[in-house]
Amino acid sequence: MPTPWQADRVIEITPQTQWVNVKRLEVVQFVNTTSNGPKSFTWQFDARSVRPFHLSDIAPAGFIGPQVMVYVAPSRLSR
Repeated sequence: MPTPWQADRVIEITPQTQWVNVKRLEVVQFVNTTSNGPKSFTWQFDARSVRPFHLSDIAPAGFIGPQVMVYVAPSRLSR
């Protein structure tokens, strides 16, 4: 798994966050500062599928946050 300093960008998850948009092959650090101090994890979206899914499907245990949908767009690098 990539480390946080390799992330292409950082997305903060707040109680108001309903969805996030990412690109295939992008590396994103997700940060949740809503409960018991900041929590974060980094994810590379390298799957071929670009179907929407819940962030909780990839978030580690303890990454508490609202139910957030992830929408993955094709990358020009993956065509």
